Amino acid sequence: MNAELYQILGLVVAVIVGVLILRRSSTIRPPKSDLSEPNFPTSRDINLPSGPPEPPSALTTQRARIPRSQVERYVREHVVEIAEENFPDDIGLEWEIRGFTHKGALSFAEVEPSGFTGYERYQFVFLTAEEGDPILIGEYAFEAGAYYLLATAPGCPEDLPNRL
Repeated sequence: MNAELYQILGLVVAVIVGVLILRRSSTIRPPKSDLSEPNFPTSRDINLPSGPPEPPSALTTQRARIPRSQVERYVREHVVEIAEENFPDDIGLEWEIRGFTHKGALSFAEVEPSGFTGYERYQFVFLTAEEGDPILIGEYAFEAGAYYLLATAPGCPEDLPNRL
């Protein structure tokens, strides 16, 4: 009886591990509002830099035209929609907002999914240099103790640093 139970338990564990491995290989797609279909890198394509962080973006010295409170409210109201557009294999997860950082015309929202998506947390980067809703221009994934650039939106106004 115990041997059969261990065999069943072993099969269940093997299936769960297989599903997790398949989910980790999912790709990231741009927001639906973008007309192009760029090929974003997967976690296997990211080369982790070994040197010091890159200098800050010029956008961090520009003035934001959207108040911080409006940016934070927008992200809180749309975090699930934003995440599902960018992680279409992970529909139905809850996304907890861990905090915000504002640097000039950029706002960073640190978010954590309720389930497995390949990384334990992310930072969504929003451009706030123009009137209206903030624009998602990039995503960072937390790995090896730092945030590394995972994807940028087509037409991103300038290069974002590879590491935060």
